[in-house]
Amino acid sequence: LSSCGNANNEAQTIMNVEVNPEVEFVLDSNNKVISVSANNEDGNLVISSKEFENIEGKSAETAVEIFVSVSHELGFIFEGELTTDENEIEISISGDLSKAKEIYNDVKTTITEYFSKENIKAKIDELETVTKAELEELVLECEPYLEMAEVKAMEYKELLANIAKS
Repeated sequence: LSSCGNANNEAQTIMNVEVNPEVEFVLDSNNKVISVSANNEDGNLVISSKEFENIEGKSAETAVEIFVSVSHELGFIFEGELTTDENEIEISISGDLSKAKEIYNDVKTTITEYFSKENIKAKIDELETVTKAELEELVLECEPYLEMAEVKAMEYKELLANIAKS
């Protein structure tokens, strides 16, 4: 997690998706995108495409399919058989563990179907769920005027809400 986004809705989950472009989606309680931000320059290139203009309100699955499609169009994902390090998609999801697993499985299914349709061989990895301590660090980065004790006292949902609104 490396950026702060805008949101009008209550943030429940943060989902990072990385090929080489890396983006972060902030999701609400219905797994709809509240905001998206790039975590590197290639991510900026991907989210600046017209497909991302109306990403808010889309489901996590649709958002990831758009990300993968644009990454493919821009040459970050290749068709056919490749080496082991190429076409490796990494997904990390913060939030309630069972909900994170559900989102991961839904997103993985969507990506797998897209790859099958496009004749792309890829590996999809689930990374560790983001810890509360990592979210606390991000809140302090996004809102440096807050005291550490204030941030440590926040519940998980409050941390996500602060990240989304900052």
